[in-house]
Amino acid sequence: MKNKLLIISTLVLVLNYFFWLIFSFYSSFNFYISSCIVVINYLLIYFILTKQYPVGARVSLSFITLTVSSVAFLISLFLKSELQNNIGIALILLLISFQLILIAVFYKMKFGDK
Repeated sequence: MKNKLLIISTLVLVLNYFFWLIFSFYSSFNFYISSCIVVINYLLIYFILTKQYPVGARVSLSFITLTVSSVAFLISLFLKSELQNNIGIALILLLISFQLILIAVFYKMKFGDK
């Protein structure tokens, strides 16, 4: 499963690269942000799959992480190309923070009281 995840993430990065090359409205700023989101998503799901969570927790955390990362990726496609006063960046950071907090809560519940 981990190898498939690496292959899928690499394919998404390659498609993102081709999307950046083909479409003129897709700026470098959007390309870098969306590529970072794909890499962060890969790392989060890899962390979930390598820890000894119960199967139900792994499936639900992976699904939530994939869904939230997909929303963040879609937001990154249509960002303004500036850092100041950018609501999209704030939303992406909020979504990534939500994922990290959720994973930390599950990790604490599973491994914290031993």
